[in-house]
Amino acid sequence: METSLLASRAAWWLIAIIVVFAAFGLLSCFYLGRWDGDGEWSYLTLGDLALRGRIGPFQDEMGGEQLPFPVYLIGLLQLVAGPSLLAARVTSLVCGGGALVFTFLVSRAIAGPAAGLIAAAFLATHGGLVGYYAAASYFGWCAALVAAGAAAYAGLRRPFGSLACIACLTVLAFSRANPDREAAAGEDRGAARAGDAH
Repeated sequence: METSLLASRAAWWLIAIIVVFAAFGLLSCFYLGRWDGDGEWSYLTLGDLALRGRIGPFQDEMGGEQLPFPVYLIGLLQLVAGPSLLAARVTSLVCGGGALVFTFLVSRAIAGPAAGLIAAAFLATHGGLVGYYAAASYFGWCAALVAAGAAAYAGLRRPFGSLACIACLTVLAFSRANPDREAAAGEDRGAARAGDAH
């Protein structure tokens, strides 16, 4: 009986944390300025073109940085809701909400319900993360995949947990390329300087 009471309390606390996350996130969706970091509008434009078959996900014009899953997710949303930056932001925020729930689940599997609630509360009240998740980009989607993989690995029996984790991380590989252009440019400059020294 005591275990079900603790589980019930944890569920209510988790719901309260999700409400706080949603309030912060919706505030960010409405008032987030133009996001130039990864080009929200490029996700809207490319998503629509990709779903209509007018471009392929790996063609050269996309620069190798726009991998297909977030582009198709935002493009699919446009077929349903029309071209709307707000709808794309809310979709990304929902994915970030999935990351919040999976963070709770992995922390609960490792250290119990209190740890899960603390981890979820930290995530829900971190303005920077909630702002990232509210951007119409890959941030919420990729965070949800990583947290889902970790939750599956920590919370499900083998071999299912391991397989689910591998599936999440495989989808993640098609969700965001992480080229470190600055490091590559730095290596190029360093190689040029070394060539000049000889």
